[in-house]
Amino acid sequence: MTREEAILRMQDIGCYNPDVVDHAEWKDGKIALRTADGKSFDFPADSRLDDFIKADDVKAVLIGHRFYSPDILSLELSEGFDFGSGKITILSSKNCIVRAVSAELNDLRSAGCGICTFCREGGFQLAGIIDAMMKPGADRKQLDLAVELSEAMMTSCNCPLGAETALPVLSALEIFRPEFEAHCGKGSCPAGECSAFSTMYIDPFKCTGNGDCIDVCPEDAIEGKPGFISMLDEFECTKCGKCIEVCENDAIRFASGRLPKLPERLTKVGRFRK
Repeated sequence: MTREEAILRMQDIGCYNPDVVDHAEWKDGKIALRTADGKSFDFPADSRLDDFIKADDVKAVLIGHRFYSPDILSLELSEGFDFGSGKITILSSKNCIVRAVSAELNDLRSAGCGICTFCREGGFQLAGIIDAMMKPGADRKQLDLAVELSEAMMTSCNCPLGAETALPVLSALEIFRPEFEAHCGKGSCPAGECSAFSTMYIDPFKCTGNGDCIDVCPEDAIEGKPGFISMLDEFECTKCGKCIEVCENDAIRFASGRLPKLPERLTKVGRFRK
């Protein structure tokens, strides 16, 4: 079945989603692209993406549903290069690749019709494997299973959506496998974005003791009073992030591994010493 035939079949059964399945097309030596922040531009053949996209901190580039290394920005791309949907997303060193793959899977699965077993069950299994990696205790052997499932979906699904769903997993694992292995084996997130591997604490040198974090904490996990450095109970904290949203001093931080020295009792602002 050709791609065109598969798309017609999707239209017949009512599961056709052009934003997910359609690929941007080259016309007269140009192709219309867009960035994740909404910028649109016409990209001519034999040009470089960094002529149009400026970014200082680039860890990965997501084009359509395929992950690339930062080198893709500086390569001359000829007519015929597959830009997928035409959407380009830049991921920085602060972005977790595993989390980005999970987000892609969720978007792609939501567009499925549920009729094709390989797409429906394969997508469900892939999402479960990747989501488990963002929590402690993930099994590194699941990486090989994710590759096996994705390769089967690339060739066995009834429409292009199944292959698109497998694409972010395969492309990310090909380039960024060490980051996946860090989540599974070391129980850490190199980007620091997965809060399950980190501990929240309040920086005693940045806290001004205004109490905003205390007021919004739904678990009463923060102790303090006006003019004193707030203290966070890591055992009560659920890492919901509400305190981070209201802290104007960027005093609430995440740490992987050992925490810095913190006050053992309520201490006036400016009085704490290492």
